[in-house]
Amino acid sequence: MGVVDTSHPARHGCYAGIPGTGPERETCSRCRWLLREGTRCTCAKYRSLTGRNGSPIDAGSPACRHFGRRP
Repeated sequence: MGVVDTSHPARHGCYAGIPGTGPERETCSRCRWLLREGTRCTCAKYRSLTGRNGSPIDAGSPACRHFGRRP
């Protein structure tokens, strides 16, 4: 595998980092930074880095470099 995991492409959204740059076989759905807001998911790390609410992300996207396993 290369530097970026492209086996599961990410949808457009406001991710804290480039999807696929995190641990192998991990997804946003298992990350502690994922915020579920009704039927939408957003990234709390993106919010902390930018100070803005980001557009929704796909929880099934490959994890980025800011991935932190949900406890």
